[in-house]
Amino acid sequence: MAKRWEDHSLPSNLRAAARSNLYIGMISCLLGVGITVVGYMELWSWVDLLPGSQSYVVQMGFVFLGIYAFQQGERNRWRAQVASSRLSDYRRLHAGIGAAEPVFGPQVIRGTYQEYTKWFAVGAVLTSGGVFTVSACFLPPPEGLGPAGWWALRAFFVLLGAFNLIVAKNAFRRAVRLRVGVIPSFTPLPAGSYVLYLRNFSDDPQLAKPFPMLGLRPLIPGLFMLARSEEERLETALRWAGSPMIAVGVPGERAPNNGILRMQLPNDWQAPVRKLVRDARLVVLVLGRGAGTLWELGEVMRELPPERLVLVNPMKRAKYEEFRSVAREALHAQADELERTTGHRWTPPELPDPPADRRTPSRVRGIIHWSRDWKPTYVPLPRVLPPEDYLLGALDRALWAPMLQMTEHERRVGAPHG
Repeated sequence: MAKRWEDHSLPSNLRAAARSNLYIGMISCLLGVGITVVGYMELWSWVDLLPGSQSYVVQMGFVFLGIYAFQQGERNRWRAQVASSRLSDYRRLHAGIGAAEPVFGPQVIRGTYQEYTKWFAVGAVLTSGGVFTVSACFLPPPEGLGPAGWWALRAFFVLLGAFNLIVAKNAFRRAVRLRVGVIPSFTPLPAGSYVLYLRNFSDDPQLAKPFPMLGLRPLIPGLFMLARSEEERLETALRWAGSPMIAVGVPGERAPNNGILRMQLPNDWQAPVRKLVRDARLVVLVLGRGAGTLWELGEVMRELPPERLVLVNPMKRAKYEEFRSVAREALHAQADELERTTGHRWTPPELPDPPADRRTPSRVRGIIHWSRDWKPTYVPLPRVLPPEDYLLGALDRALWAPMLQMTEHERRVGAPHG
């Protein structure tokens, strides 16, 4: 068995196809950007591809052709990245322990089709308006307007166009989220049939933001497509552990994030969360300083074997050190309360030291996993270069050791839970 990510080889035909599709997708994305630039050059009269044509019409045609090429390239890259996951391939070959299919009952979509249509239309109109507004910078200056006034007007067009595109992205995201289904009430699921995702509700807006593609900053990809969020990438990167991934829904939330399936819980939520923790195949907890998250951290450490727990760190070193101090105090307070009420003494595991900070395009900075005797290991996300998707590729590498530990644990206990 491969002890390192680098030692596991994908089937040669899959490896070759995925690699070529990653490069084809990247080239298509860059070609899409290039086609758009050529359209602007045509309007600026730096090139004359179609002499005598209406330059504005030609330029807009190039812009939308570039958008289409970028979209197709990014879809190719995504499919190739998912297909080339060595975690999933290893689990397919060595896991050997299936799980019962979860039974959810009907899911509820809280947004209406009319609301979805309205927000989608707003996004489409604002996107077109933003593209046309930015394009107006390249038109001839109005008569009687001096150079200084024309440059000021151009700056206004650029700012207005960028504002339209940013608002359009939010409108599209709102439209998508209004059609996301949720499990409307607590539903006990078959043990080992799901992965549980726990986080501070306040982290949702950050994890729902579009993730930079090909190293480009968000505004540029936002012009070409609605980029997948970090939450969607986390859900995809953890499919090796089982599907679906379940998260506790924000009470009363009308438009949940797209990515991880939400389950609404009653006001007395701690007992249902404890039940979900005990029966999960894997628990993934995003570290955060909320009281609920600190309670959940104590629960997963007490209720789970260490091989079924992965912590995700979204904090820089200084913030993580502060959190570690707060968590140590909170966990020891929970241990004291447990001893007073049950007589059972529990010693909370220590969180590990973090490595030095470095620049990363992802909000996720590293993961923490545990040995059988609760010794922690902090794994910073490794550097991953294009054409790979940074977060999917980095998580595929960083989660290798936890995946091996969980696979060996399941083989030892003979079940996908416990």
